[in-house]
Amino acid sequence: MSEYPEHDKLTAVNDKTAAIHDFVEWMMSTYHARFMTYRDTEDFEGWTEPDRYFDVWLAEWADIDMRKIEDEKRAMLAKQRELNERG
Repeated sequence: MSEYPEHDKLTAVNDKTAAIHDFVEWMMSTYHARFMTYRDTEDFEGWTEPDRYFDVWLAEWADIDMRKIEDEKRAMLAKQRELNERG
């Protein structure tokens, strides 16, 4: 495992998550399918379309912590800046 373990996990499931994403996009564009969550027991205003949340759901399904991904990205950038400064 590298010094970026969350990115390693992301890379390991990339083919699966890409296939799931492509399938859902196809369902939405071909059949106008929508996947929704219900957040309110009173009425249907609690329904939200997953288009905005789909990548978050895929990450959760794949056990990827997006906060850790962001932290690793920042660490990668810091390391690259350090290397660039050394020349």
